[in-house]
Amino acid sequence: MFFKILSTALVLAGASCEFGLFINLIIDTDLIQILAYHMLSISCWLAAFVIKVRKDEKKEPDVPRILYCLIVSAFFPVIGPVFSAVFLMSFLVFGKKMREGVYEDFDEYLFDFSVQEQSELNQRQMIRKAREELGFEPLTDIMMGSETKLKIKAVDKLSKDVRIENVRLLQHATKDEAHEVRLYASSALLKMEASIGEKISFASAASVKLQTASSFADLGNLYKSYAESGFLESTLAAHYLGMAAQAYRKSLDKKTDQPETVANYAVCLMETGQVERAMKILDRMTELWPDNQRLLFLSAKARFQTDRTGQIPELLSRINGKTVPESWAPVLEYWTS
Repeated sequence: MFFKILSTALVLAGASCEFGLFINLIIDTDLIQILAYHMLSISCWLAAFVIKVRKDEKKEPDVPRILYCLIVSAFFPVIGPVFSAVFLMSFLVFGKKMREGVYEDFDEYLFDFSVQEQSELNQRQMIRKAREELGFEPLTDIMMGSETKLKIKAVDKLSKDVRIENVRLLQHATKDEAHEVRLYASSALLKMEASIGEKISFASAASVKLQTASSFADLGNLYKSYAESGFLESTLAAHYLGMAAQAYRKSLDKKTDQPETVANYAVCLMETGQVERAMKILDRMTELWPDNQRLLFLSAKARFQTDRTGQIPELLSRINGKTVPESWAPVLEYWTS
């Protein structure tokens, strides 16, 4: 409270000095006196800005705007401060509506369809494209901001896509200073985890009843997703990865011709410390599917984890760099250049 009062007093003092400068321009043209008034007003505003930056725990997004106005005011006496005051007042009055409008545009663009019907790669490409077009990361920015209404909207959207990034944001929101956000985020996390549990129970019963390759693969996918969701601590996550590996193995016993299931099986083995076993499986499968990029990449990764780097360049050189995830690009460039 003290620093808020101090910064407000400094802003008013700066405004008074700038008004004195304006009066001096009308009745006198003493350049030294005009410069003194202006330097004093800018010093007051700069001190208020420094206090805001140092004491602003919420890291509000209006800091760049204030800095911009401070620079304009410094270079354009009288006119600059008037423009800055109008500019900041406009954001104070209309800023919330503007942010809500941009958020709604993002909401329309990104969530008008079911994310469950999209592959993981397509989801990431879609989110990346939306962020590039809008120029920022709305959900993250909103959750780290201070507007309760927008946070509640963001919580609702985050809860529709169970991914570790979303779960982490929601877990952060359970410590928010607004009790409505804490309650809403906690409720969303409980519902998300309950939904995963229901899907696992249903898939488990279906696999027992149907005993098909696809039913076991679906069960493995759910176990793996739960393990990677961020809900579980490391030991329990490893347990679910082990259960996913068992389900994938049963699926492959029913039908071998499933490269994606093989890849998921290998990931589970590698994540649970069975890298040698995963590498043997991947070596056999890359002979069956020599052009499967994910299997080749995982095979190279397994060799890296076991300090057998000699074959990595040859494996990665077989991957078509034009159609791979962006996260692979630095790895491919390093090992194949």
